[in-house]
Amino acid sequence: MSDILQETLFYGYLVFVSLIFWFKDSNSLKFRLFVSAHGVLVLAVFGIAYLIFLTGIIKTWLLYFFFALLLLPISSIVFSFLYFKGHKLFHVLHLITLLALFWVFFVGGMMVTHDFI
Repeated sequence: MSDILQETLFYGYLVFVSLIFWFKDSNSLKFRLFVSAHGVLVLAVFGIAYLIFLTGIIKTWLLYFFFALLLLPISSIVFSFLYFKGHKLFHVLHLITLLALFWVFFVGGMMVTHDFI
């Protein structure tokens, strides 16, 4: 499978999972926002790691900043478990989202530190 197709599937899945939780939730607007944000937050954290890589700046505090940003999608997933008002079967999607988050942790950490295998 080509790299472009893999990346498209990765990004598409994360947007898809956020849209699923957005449309299947019956909470008020602010709860729906927090319940459905995890996929988009994973993409945002990955994008921030990529921007740090593009700047070429190597600072220790940027790695800690990146690790702190990883708490945002994790907190959204926890919030989703607590407040999602749709079918509970949708929570299975969190397993794939957590795998994607681990991949972003690994690759994004390498981008932030400029240390590649």
